[in-house]
Amino acid sequence: MHASPRSPAAFAASAALALATAGEAGGCGGPREDPVAGRRPPAATDRGAAATAPATPPPPPFHPLDAARLDALAALDEPGFTVVHRDRTATSLVVALTSTETPVRALVTIGPCLQCRAMDVAAWQAALPELRALMPGALEDDPDSRFELDAVEVAGRTCVATWELGAVAYGDDIEASHAARIYCNDGAVELTVRVDDDDTRRAASVDDARRGAVRAVVEDPARRLAARFAAAM
Repeated sequence: MHASPRSPAAFAASAALALATAGEAGGCGGPREDPVAGRRPPAATDRGAAATAPATPPPPPFHPLDAARLDALAALDEPGFTVVHRDRTATSLVVALTSTETPVRALVTIGPCLQCRAMDVAAWQAALPELRALMPGALEDDPDSRFELDAVEVAGRTCVATWELGAVAYGDDIEASHAARIYCNDGAVELTVRVDDDDTRRAASVDDARRGAVRAVVEDPARRLAARFAAAM
């Protein structure tokens, strides 16, 4: 899913500067006393040992979402998943999938970036209340609900990932969610992947929902699907 890769995900690593200094004073090779101040001058820098690591170039932007690109993305599949629905418009694509290996379902959304935050955790942390509000029903306001955000590498670019777990009881009914999301954008095009754990949603009690949730069950397929589609964008 690369034009020429994300950033959504896009960032350059800062260069590291290695400095070698001369040895301590003493012996004929040590620095001499400063006759004026009575102090030893600073050791000379070995310029030959200094090296600057090359900066990592940012990933190239995604390809424009023209008809050919959307057709190619719509044709993608992923081992271990079955496509149950595709919704393609002139500018976007939504793909719903279910896992053949674990009780999870996924939703992949590709389209123009409507609210393009930089692929930087600090920028997304500022929007944490808005992102947490995507949790269903009363889970957003339940103090026992967990919602975490971090950076993740996807197909050579930095993206933002969230993980959520919550469960509340309404009499005999349970509302629960265990899900992972990945967001990637390059400032113009955005990829969002959501994976939900249906076992958590079908749990018999709040305790069962929380105890039975395993992060890798939702996070691993979310990363796999994000990498699959991002690499073709």
